[in-house]
Amino acid sequence: MSIGQGVKAKRNPSIEVMRCLLMFFIVLYHGCNNKPDSVVCANSVVKLIPWFLFFCTNSFMFISGWFGIRFSWGRVLRFLGMGAFAAVVLGLASKSVLGSWHWQLSLGWFGTSYLAVMLLAPIVNSGLETLAKDSRRSLLLAWSAFASAVFVSWLPLGLKIPGWCGHGFSTMLFIYVSARVIRLAELETRISSRMAALIFFVALGIHLARLVPIVLYPSVKDLFILTADYDAPEVLVMGAAFFLMLYRVRFPNWLNASCVLLAPSMFVVYLLHEGGSVVGPRFYDQLVLFLFNQMPIGGAFGCVFAIALGATTLFFTCCGIDAFRRIAFRMCIRKA
Repeated sequence: MSIGQGVKAKRNPSIEVMRCLLMFFIVLYHGCNNKPDSVVCANSVVKLIPWFLFFCTNSFMFISGWFGIRFSWGRVLRFLGMGAFAAVVLGLASKSVLGSWHWQLSLGWFGTSYLAVMLLAPIVNSGLETLAKDSRRSLLLAWSAFASAVFVSWLPLGLKIPGWCGHGFSTMLFIYVSARVIRLAELETRISSRMAALIFFVALGIHLARLVPIVLYPSVKDLFILTADYDAPEVLVMGAAFFLMLYRVRFPNWLNASCVLLAPSMFVVYLLHEGGSVVGPRFYDQLVLFLFNQMPIGGAFGCVFAIALGATTLFFTCCGIDAFRRIAFRMCIRKA
């Protein structure tokens, strides 16, 4: 496959399945973080789940880098329009969820970072494609130097790059650039799905090993948590490996068709379930508490099941809400 063909290739249904799966995991991940601790979820089992799902945001961004964001002001306006739509929905829901009106227009840290990457994409794409046309070696050397600087900044040596943090633009830009380099250099042709799976589980093992010193030596807890954010090397590797592990997989036709319909709603799902860090999490708490109280069994199992069921309910509810936006938008376009 040539570079040009790689850039112009259309997304296949398997990618849309992956997109939906990752966003569901993100909803589940936040459900574990936003759990009503004081009532039902103060147990270590639930607290461990996010460590298994930490890579999902990275993989979600990796998809955009793989295909490359093609900038246009129309896309920017649609992106901001989804943020405005989510703000209106959450504002209308805030009265029943919070007991008072709460209006907040926010794209969240991920949405803001994604928008910044979108604005920079023309420059990044042009630079990487120019290097790729020169030679793959030039492209890989440039990326290796960039990656080395990033990993050095991650080490607890007081060398942190200003503005670099897990939850931020710098991490998302690094993931975007890395995905573009892998695609343009055609490195995926050298990595089979089995090899990607092996890399993923080795990186996951390294990531989970961080829990050992946290449990045994509470005094170093803050250090290990800070160095295990989205920008931790093994988490970055997990995000890329997960994509490479699944992007060749052929899913059932019914799943492909369903996810092709749902995938365009994933950013709105993110905005609605996060809810400006106020409405969404509070609704999630109330939902999980209600479900937990209906469980025939309590404890860790009941809590995990309630959170999983709550995540599923919230995910499809958000998809349904966004379906109305998309249908209304299409109707307005047709009338225009």
